[in-house]
Amino acid sequence: MAGSERRPTRREVIAGAGGTVVGLVGGVGLVKATEAQPLVPKAAPEHVGPAWMVLATERAGAKERAKRAGATHGHVRAFWDQLQSSAGGEVEAERVVKEIHAVRELGLKVCLEVCLQYPPDFVLNDLPRFRDQYGTEWAPAQETGDNVRDWVWSGRGRAYVADFLDQLFGQIDWAQIERVKLGGLTKGELQFPSSVDRPQFWGYSDAAQGKGTEDLAPRMGPCPVPGHVVTPADPITGASGGWTGGDEIFAIWYVQSLVNWMTWFIGKFRLHFSGPIYVMHPGAGIRPASQTPTSENGARNYQINLGSGLDWDATIAAYPDEKIRPYTTWIDSPHFWDPDSHSPVYDGNGAPWWALLVAARKYGRAGRLWGENTGGQSAGDLHRVVRQQAIAYGYEGLAWLDDATLTSGNGATYADLKQVIRESAS
Repeated sequence: MAGSERRPTRREVIAGAGGTVVGLVGGVGLVKATEAQPLVPKAAPEHVGPAWMVLATERAGAKERAKRAGATHGHVRAFWDQLQSSAGGEVEAERVVKEIHAVRELGLKVCLEVCLQYPPDFVLNDLPRFRDQYGTEWAPAQETGDNVRDWVWSGRGRAYVADFLDQLFGQIDWAQIERVKLGGLTKGELQFPSSVDRPQFWGYSDAAQGKGTEDLAPRMGPCPVPGHVVTPADPITGASGGWTGGDEIFAIWYVQSLVNWMTWFIGKFRLHFSGPIYVMHPGAGIRPASQTPTSENGARNYQINLGSGLDWDATIAAYPDEKIRPYTTWIDSPHFWDPDSHSPVYDGNGAPWWALLVAARKYGRAGRLWGENTGGQSAGDLHRVVRQQAIAYGYEGLAWLDDATLTSGNGATYADLKQVIRESAS
């Protein structure tokens, strides 16, 4: 009987199991590049075993300090605002190439990060900002690493990103790169801007809503319910205020848009690079059991996480090849309500790195998880991460933020890092 047919879940729809999502172009998958592909994508030999890295090591002596502590990888960053100064202008990648060589000279493996979250002035001045359902435009300070523009839906925005990446990538010897970590949006991670004091959804730019003359980016579609605003959850109790068919259609389109950005961005790397790509998943993520749109007390948290696009089931399910791997940017978090239990059934108590591990296991992606801390943690926090939490649960290692904090005299030091690396090897 037709009435007994199982309807696909939202995550099946987003991952492609349920067909093309309404309002989108072409479903999910890698974007077919229009430019000529390199003959053979390359990568350095893949690292085997625990992976340790210190973040932000451009300062004099930083790479050497990380090496002495036992790091296996060196962090190389390509800041957009340092490399390109005009629309269509030359990308000057010499400093990136020098950083790659400096890392390799110390015997470290290269982890490359392209930092779109620091766009140059011509991008800031020419591209539309993300806009939420209240008309608020996303406008943080440049130094925060949050000052992105709409290159998810905006065709102009995507063209600027594509030009930068194409020029930069053509100057890199990809046989020297062992791994990449990416996200491409605020703080370099895979997320829309965060909510401030209420759930905010950032899909209301003219391009996203199909208004005006702004062209859409490749494989994107305008909102299929233009102007629709998700029914707010109760700000006091967190209870659902109702969840309509329009709410669900909007939510599917919104998360699918982030997935399509992710697969497009990965696709640009895949034209050149064949090695592991770690997708940077921030925040705590939507908890499938305790946070649903109709929860009695978790609907507001669901909407806050949805506003940032933190549906990890949907994004991990859409990873386009077997070498795409999850990466948490909150590896230092303790469980939220210790000593209360946490499990896939009672998932609200677990730390973000644990929730990401649970999601990764569902899709066969738990074998090579990696991650970083949020910064400023103590030696005790470092030991907890390694001895009791993420590393003890099977994460392959961690990247520690950063050289400046490790040498500041406040919090964990290089000596502490060296100790835990040695202990983990014994």
